Amino acid sequence: MQTSPVNRPRLPFADKEIRMTERPPESFPRRILLAVSGMSPQIVTETLYALACTRQPAFVPTQVHILSTADGAAHARLNLLQGQAHFHALCADYRLDPGIFSEANIHVLTDAAGAPLADIRSVADNEAAADQIARLIGRFTADADTALHVSMAGGRKTMGYYAGYALSLFGRAQDRLSHVLVGEGFEGHRDFYYPTPYSLPIHRDGKVTLDARQAQVTLAEIPFIRLRDDIPSKLLDRVTSFAAAIAQAQLGRHSQRLRLDLARMHFEFAGIALDALGDAELAFFLWLLERKRNDEPDLSGALLEAQGKALGAAFADFCGALADRGSASGKFARIGRSEDALRRGLSLGDVQYRRSRLNNALGALLGGTLAAQVELKNIGSKGVPIYAIAIDAEQVDWIAGD
Repeated sequence: MQTSPVNRPRLPFADKEIRMTERPPESFPRRILLAVSGMSPQIVTETLYALACTRQPAFVPTQVHILSTADGAAHARLNLLQGQAHFHALCADYRLDPGIFSEANIHVLTDAAGAPLADIRSVADNEAAADQIARLIGRFTADADTALHVSMAGGRKTMGYYAGYALSLFGRAQDRLSHVLVGEGFEGHRDFYYPTPYSLPIHRDGKVTLDARQAQVTLAEIPFIRLRDDIPSKLLDRVTSFAAAIAQAQLGRHSQRLRLDLARMHFEFAGIALDALGDAELAFFLWLLERKRNDEPDLSGALLEAQGKALGAAFADFCGALADRGSASGKFARIGRSEDALRRGLSLGDVQYRRSRLNNALGALLGGTLAAQVELKNIGSKGVPIYAIAIDAEQVDWIAGD
């Protein structure tokens, strides 16, 4: 007897709609396939075949890129674009655009001095490769209209690892990671590049042993954790180091300290200067921290309604004091101009507007997970807002000026 849908037990997350993205990867106007490759350029044609010719709906790249060592890049050029030109043959057989891939799309890894890497053998080579893989994936994921598909099937194991981890750091909901799977006998065969739509003999030791038409090629998608929100957007815009991105993503995993140096008018969280917040957002932030230090009540709707004028005046006085302290450097000079408006009162709408600007600025500067430790949260119940700074007073170091 079947259970009625009405009587079925509900899963704990049943009320939440779980989606990777509102838009599937194939719907994006720019679709990039990036493969890390060594001495087996076949992974490019095999992966492209699996994506564009076997999947429903198909993911047809508008660009194909290879990242490889100098030796691997030369091997890719000779076998995919020159000689028998297996990439062009695949495009002709399956009516794909050969213009999506050219020599300009073959990226050669270099060492710290900028010389092409023939292979990756030393610690320094590994670090250089990691940084270049991170920069390339960071660049491809910077465009909101692009869906990136990364194949980690080729190259040295460390290259595949770095590619997968870089996608974990920078990947968006529309990005994917995969490994191509090739049937027995065809995998690693130097003459096999993709299943042909016609019989094509493949030789081994001078004998015909296989027919490329019979090959089975499938793609195994690899789930990965997306950590992009843990990295500040300003760092995402200028990815320079794989290690730096890792370190930034890890900061939010541990409680950090907030250092407020009023003597030098310097403020930082987890070692990151907060100057980029802007004077208005920083002043509001510091005022809320001062209230927390003095055990003053959080900003509730009821408190703002009852004491809005007094709270506005207190914030105005605080802004004036900041402007005086920063007069030598010009810091907070502009916020003094808002004192008259503040003295008319601080409303719930004012706090909500300032909260939005503050939290957005914190997220851009620190990354989502780290910013959550210091942002202004609504700790009230639905319809009864109460706004409080997340960080505990014990995690704040105040350094008073003379």
